[in-house]
Amino acid sequence: MKKSFRFLDLSGVGNSGKSAMIDVLREFESLHVASSNFEFDLFRVPGGILDLRTAIVDYWSPIRSNAALKKFRKVVQSMGINPSNTDLLGLINSSSQRYDRYFNAQFTRVFNNFSDKLVLGSYESYWPYDGLSDAPFMRFIKKIGARLGSANANYNLVSLVNSNKFDELINDAMLQLYSEIVGGEKKWVTFNNSFEPYTPEPFFKMLPTAKQIVVLRDPRDIYVSGKNPKTSTQENKLLLTDYHSQANYSFLASDDLSVFVKRYELYRSKVLAKPNERVLQINFEDLCLNYNNVVEKIYSFLDLTAKDHNRIGEYFKPELSKKNVGLWKAYTHKSEIEYIESNLGQYLYSL
Repeated sequence: MKKSFRFLDLSGVGNSGKSAMIDVLREFESLHVASSNFEFDLFRVPGGILDLRTAIVDYWSPIRSNAALKKFRKVVQSMGINPSNTDLLGLINSSSQRYDRYFNAQFTRVFNNFSDKLVLGSYESYWPYDGLSDAPFMRFIKKIGARLGSANANYNLVSLVNSNKFDELINDAMLQLYSEIVGGEKKWVTFNNSFEPYTPEPFFKMLPTAKQIVVLRDPRDIYVSGKNPKTSTQENKLLLTDYHSQANYSFLASDDLSVFVKRYELYRSKVLAKPNERVLQINFEDLCLNYNNVVEKIYSFLDLTAKDHNRIGEYFKPELSKKNVGLWKAYTHKSEIEYIESNLGQYLYSL
């Protein structure tokens, strides 16, 4: 049965302290909070929901809408299937998210039904555009077929894709999907980086009651705590976020200081700068050092009260998290910190 709740996206720019915000929200019984290692990526991946919406709502054309729908269906299949260890074809086609396993075998069904509702009708036609996404070998076979006189060599199934009610259908599909796993009476269901912190407006159109919390952090601490242990001194290894999972932080580009700075500056410059009543930006440092003030902001933003915060201190402990603020002060390579300060001065947190 489809339930009623609102969606909340938790985002950051990488190693920015989002997991701390997750711990805070886990202390609210009225929230369904995803674990820090689970990300629902269907919105943002290439060929996912946002790309589909762009092709059939923002910039519709017969070619783009048909191609985007086909790609979306393939993405749903790859992300959804949960093959057994003996299903070789399934293992080859799976992109390893295995969302059907997470959503009680309903992910693929829900989004196949969603995509079916976008189609007014389908027909076979000469349609060479699909060949651009074919494997090279398949394109070669079709060329041979066409030269041998096959009338159907470049025929493909063409769908008439309707953009009407797209946002309504997505919202309905998401409520239906999460109703499979959300128990009890919940006011909010959280995502991890599903929207990303850059252009949330299209997501707010698709999920009309959704909001977003973006966690930001001093780039010096992001750099120091995200370094590669293989290239760190023993003293600096003590500053790492998690010594045993540092491979997860390779996306920070912290092995190359110049690239790290360029990456951080690019990402932060793209974070939504103009005020939006549906976006709350919080500094990780403030969450640790000014905990009570930040929690009050969260109450107001999510229409909650202190009564909803019925597990205070069970997961997030400000006194412990304070130790992760100002790590850069203990970092031994001072010239690297100075380089960050000279290039990313506007993003530094003043202690």
